[in-house]
Amino acid sequence: MENSELISLAAREGYTLNLRQLEPNDSAIATYVQTGRSGYRDHYCHLWPKGDPWPYIDRNFTTPIVSSEVGREGLSHWLVYWNNEAGGICKVDSGKAYPGFLNRQSLYLEKLYFRKACTGKGIGGSMLEFLRDFALKAGKTGIWLEAMQKGPALNFYLKNGFEIIGETQVPYPEVVPEERHMWVLGLAF
Repeated sequence: MENSELISLAAREGYTLNLRQLEPNDSAIATYVQTGRSGYRDHYCHLWPKGDPWPYIDRNFTTPIVSSEVGREGLSHWLVYWNNEAGGICKVDSGKAYPGFLNRQSLYLEKLYFRKACTGKGIGGSMLEFLRDFALKAGKTGIWLEAMQKGPALNFYLKNGFEIIGETQVPYPEVVPEERHMWVLGLAF
C-alpha cells in the first residue's frame, strides 16, 4: 500500500483511517474481494439458509465481477484501511437513482461493509462524511441506500440523518423469506 494512493480520513489517538480508490486492473481488487466477503459474512449470514451466504458472495464478491465493475462510468470502489489493515469496502453508483428522491440528483450507496473487528469505532460515520463530500463534488444533493429492516445498520443510518423513503426486498430468491425485507433510506443535504 503506497501512501500516494491513499485518502486520509482520520488520524486520531491510536488509529489511522485511510481509503484507497480502486482502478482498472488494480492489484488491490483481490484484497477488496476478500475484505468484502469477510465483512459480509461477519454481519449477514443470518439472511441465508444454513448461514451460508454463497448466493450473495458469488454474485458480488468474485475477482471477475469486481474487475468488470471497477472503472465503469458512475461506479466507485474503495478499500477502507483501519490502522493500515484492510477493514472494509465501499461501493457507490452515481448513475442509479431512486424514483422520486431528489429528482435523480443523488448518489446510491450500494455497499458499505466492515469486518467485525472494525465496527463500533467511528469508521462508518467517517465514511458517511467522506461520501457526503464526494456526492457534493459530483453535483449530487443526497445519498440513498437500501438497509435491512432488522439489524444495527438501520439504526446507524437513522441516527446519521437518513429517513425511510421506500421499501424493497433482497433480490435473491435464496434468502430466508422472513429476512428479505429492506427499507430504502435517503439523506438530502
